[in-house]
Amino acid sequence: MDILERILLIILIFVAFALSHSILVSNRAKRYAIKHFGEGIIRGFYRFTFTIISVVSIAIAMYFIKGLPDSDVMRLPLLIKIGFFALQFIGIIFIILPFKHIDIMEFIGFKQLFKYIKTGKVNGDVEGISTYKLITTGIYGIVRHPLYTGSILVITFNTNITVNLFVFAVLCDVYFIIGTFIEEKRLQKYYGNEYTNYMKKVPRFIPAHLPKGQTG
Repeated sequence: MDILERILLIILIFVAFALSHSILVSNRAKRYAIKHFGEGIIRGFYRFTFTIISVVSIAIAMYFIKGLPDSDVMRLPLLIKIGFFALQFIGIIFIILPFKHIDIMEFIGFKQLFKYIKTGKVNGDVEGISTYKLITTGIYGIVRHPLYTGSILVITFNTNITVNLFVFAVLCDVYFIIGTFIEEKRLQKYYGNEYTNYMKKVPRFIPAHLPKGQTG
């Protein structure tokens, strides 16, 4: 298998994951699920099901990509490796800090699932998210999309630079960037001027400054 065939296969594998993820996160899929299963069940099960499918699908994608022949692009000098590790560490911080403001059990859907099994009823939006207030403080006062920012840093600055991993990283970065624009349109529609004003004050990915009195 030559390099172009590998790259094409990786793109196809990634697109299969991206499509499944994008379909499940869409409002159309949620409306379809509500129509066939009822709003109560969807509030209780949808978010957790989405999380499981996302984890399993990316694991399958990585399994197939890892099984492909691969080759090194370059070997980094020690100082650059240290710099890459530092950027990945910053990325991990960006991934962790949002959960000071977000209930992680609700984020993955376990809280909704447990509540539905226990009581048969879940409040909140279509995914059972109970609080949908716009968060603009802490890490969200530094960048609008800390989870995406952190994920991009962790994936992009992998010190093991091979052809397959480089292609995978580029695909992930493009997917995250496109995803932010789609998500921001949805958030503008939901929050209106509140989100528009927030966009004017806080950058999308790259921090402009650390807001006074905010440490995350």
